[in-house]
Amino acid sequence: MPIDNEFSIWNRYGNRYWPAMYLIDKRGIIRYVKIGEGGYSETERQIQALLADD
Repeated sequence: MPIDNEFSIWNRYGNRYWPAMYLIDKRGIIRYVKIGEGGYSETERQIQALLADD
């Protein structure tokens, strides 16, 4: 997880919400976006799917 004190990543993705999580695959493609709290089980499922994707 990067620290973005200058909001450069925030601005690059056009983010307007907090918290926001972007899961990016090894090719640099955004594969999952989660806005707001909760949904941890689904986020974990998405992380595991990306890790298994070879």
